[in-house]
Amino acid sequence: MTNAMRPAPSVLRYGAHVQANGIRQHYLRYGGDDGDAAGRDAVVLIPGITSPAVTWGFVAERFGQYFDTYVLDVRGRGLSEASEALD
Repeated sequence: MTNAMRPAPSVLRYGAHVQANGIRQHYLRYGGDDGDAAGRDAVVLIPGITSPAVTWGFVAERFGQYFDTYVLDVRGRGLSEASEALD
């Protein structure tokens, strides 16, 4: 089994924001891609329209054992901003 496929403990690494389409978009990151996790593929989880990212932590922890995992707060949910206009 290669290092890229060996399960590793996964915990929340951090939460952060990026500016996208004129709003502050929040995400949580699990797993990572440094140390023993170097070279792992990234996976992006997008919860349903009513679920904030934090409710998917139990799923992200599992995925984070094998992948560099990001969970998004969709527009207007969790810690992401809403917008008057939809584009």
